[in-house]
Amino acid sequence: MLTTSQEQRQEFVQLLRLTLVTDNQQRKMSEDRLNSIDSVVKTKLLLDVIMNETNEEVVQAAALMLRRLIIQIKIVSPDQASYLNEIKVTIPTLCLKEKNIAIRNKLVDVMSELIKLANFEESFTYDEAPQFFYQCISSNDEVGKLIAFRILDSSASVAIKFSDQQLCEVYKKISEVMSLDLATHNNLVVEAVRAFTNLTLYLPKNKSGQFFNTPFQILMHIVKTCNEPDCCVEILEELDELIESCREMIKPSLLLVVETLLAVLSSQQADEATRVGAMESLVLLAQKLKKEFQESCQPYYENIVDILMRHLMLVEDDPNWACSTEEDDEDDNDIASEAESSLDRIVCVVRGKAMFHIIKDKTSLLLSSKVWQHRYAALSTISCVAEGAHKQMKQYLPSIVDAIVPFMFDEHPRVVYACITCIGQLSTDFDEYLTSNFHEKIIPLMFQASEFYISFPKIRAHAVCCLST
Repeated sequence: MLTTSQEQRQEFVQLLRLTLVTDNQQRKMSEDRLNSIDSVVKTKLLLDVIMNETNEEVVQAAALMLRRLIIQIKIVSPDQASYLNEIKVTIPTLCLKEKNIAIRNKLVDVMSELIKLANFEESFTYDEAPQFFYQCISSNDEVGKLIAFRILDSSASVAIKFSDQQLCEVYKKISEVMSLDLATHNNLVVEAVRAFTNLTLYLPKNKSGQFFNTPFQILMHIVKTCNEPDCCVEILEELDELIESCREMIKPSLLLVVETLLAVLSSQQADEATRVGAMESLVLLAQKLKKEFQESCQPYYENIVDILMRHLMLVEDDPNWACSTEEDDEDDNDIASEAESSLDRIVCVVRGKAMFHIIKDKTSLLLSSKVWQHRYAALSTISCVAEGAHKQMKQYLPSIVDAIVPFMFDEHPRVVYACITCIGQLSTDFDEYLTSNFHEKIIPLMFQASEFYISFPKIRAHAVCCLST
């Protein structure tokens, strides 16, 4: 065991360094030795390393280990109480002084674990934490605000005892940062959005609901105007969290959210990942606010169909695609597949009565187009809405089948593939009715396709698979 303070520190730092090496055996040995050190001694050594070590990677490792030590505590013993008190006094000052963002974040995470511990362990209190948090979020310093947002991200319980007036001030400060120019303060704005989400999800609904509207309106503005791809995706993920859990609070802003998401999907500036995220948010909104969506959003249905069908037309045109012997790539996360999935799920939410005739008119036009992407989009749309518009489609099935089967011999393999998929999906959704009424029309053509496309393995395999079902 270590004998002197100086020796302890030197050996301890060396052990921490070894936890960072790529050699698994060395790393395992160092971790085992670190685990064998008494927790009180280890805590003092970790604090010493955090305060005095110059190697940033070692400091990060020390902060991470200190956090893990706190996580492992279930009941605070007198010995533990003494070193926990030392940590809770020391860490806030270190957070404010630390310039390295990665180290600072890990130090804030240590503080957050202390806040969590104080919430369930009566013998340990951390009354200084809410005061420190409030000081940070009220400061004009960017570092202070980032610390406050990080605390909310990992331990929003810091605000559980705040008065309504204090909560109002916290939401106000978050809203101020969310209103900054995203182009020049992107990290700060994203962290503010995340703080808004985490605080809102943590607080009782009767509390957070009082302060929700203003920052949410700002969030919608951010979503609509964001041109930073990585930020846009992160912000849409935060919106999804709110849609998932704050249905009643979002309900008054339903139309604003729909308009905002459609604006993103229509934007030429929005990158693919952002538009995929916007599709997911729109579907989630329809699912979580189903009744309200059905009642209020009918004026937007045609625009929704238009936009998603336009994205279906963005399918890749790879000349070698049909010759591939690899598995079908229809489930790839490309934007056309995401659009098809989104349209399918939205039609299932709003049902066919409201959507079918919009889709019928648009697909009829596109099927006659000379542009293969248009024909592909029409067939894919018919395929994906059959489940949600089952009742409405059934009476039109003879004309639908007549319209789609000729495309089994279209000049473009992607269209052929979409036609076979469409027939297969209709067979699944209409089962015996399709089989008994259209067997003679479909089956011979499918056999022809399985032979005709022998030089296109992907299409041939798809036709054979469709025949078997």
